[in-house]
Amino acid sequence: MIASSIVVLILSRVFHFYYDFDDQNRYYRLTDTYWIMIALSELNALIIFILTIKNWKYLRLIERIELSMFEGLPILGLIIQTFVYGVSVTTLLNTISVFLVFLTYELEAAHFAAQKERKLLDQMISAFAKAIDKKDKYTGGHSSRVAKYSVMIAQRMGLPKDEVEIIWRMALLHDIGKIGIPDAIINKMGKLTDEEYDLIRSHPAIGAEILENITENPELLTGARWHHERYDGNGYPDHKKGEEIPLEARIIGMADSYDAMTSNRPYRSYLPQDVVRLEVLNNAGSQFDPDIAKIMISIIDEDTNYELHE
Repeated sequence: MIASSIVVLILSRVFHFYYDFDDQNRYYRLTDTYWIMIALSELNALIIFILTIKNWKYLRLIERIELSMFEGLPILGLIIQTFVYGVSVTTLLNTISVFLVFLTYELEAAHFAAQKERKLLDQMISAFAKAIDKKDKYTGGHSSRVAKYSVMIAQRMGLPKDEVEIIWRMALLHDIGKIGIPDAIINKMGKLTDEEYDLIRSHPAIGAEILENITENPELLTGARWHHERYDGNGYPDHKKGEEIPLEARIIGMADSYDAMTSNRPYRSYLPQDVVRLEVLNNAGSQFDPDIAKIMISIIDEDTNYELHE
């Protein structure tokens, strides 16, 4: 159909289907054939327009935009051209429609590439999280649970979806520094020596050092470095306090502590839900951001069957 439109356009230059010139060299429309040729040349656009409307609900948003511009602008140009002489409005709007369709195609391709990169990043982060959790035989799935709790808190705080996704990634990698800690220390049954405890406490700095090499996503190191800071400034490694601690790290720190209390450890079983609730309440404003602690308590109160940890 596009080819037929081109053929009609070429023939019109020879046989003057649209316009002709009078004795004074002024052009005018041929009333007998003008509208017939317009109908033929726009038949392709009309058919596509009808098919677009018929299948509108099956089209993606970007396809709706592309087809609307590709078909709508030429039709608009045809309407305007009916009342305008001397300027090829139809040709102008046809050209603009092609340019806009090309532009939206490029934008869609860029968006698809970005989505593919994010998916690859998420898969790599999830793989790292599983590798980290394998080091500790007592807390399998810890990173994924901390990520789940962090997302729940962030959503209840009303954070935008893209920020929630970033917090999810941060939470999965919050313990990546444990890669640098010997398994024997992580899984030690007895009491840690002072030297071993200091080594355990170094994992936030080690994690930040690892993640700072991901220059395209510099925010990832936030959760790793500061999830053990305390709201009162007595945490580590940098002794930040209050809102000096990034919001993401405060959220992840709360989620991390909740999972630690509700998980079995070599030296104790998981704590009952009422005990965990009391610990969160008593440490609000000291260990935890009080606003985040309040949200965590509301989540605990809704978990009447103790299913949150499953």
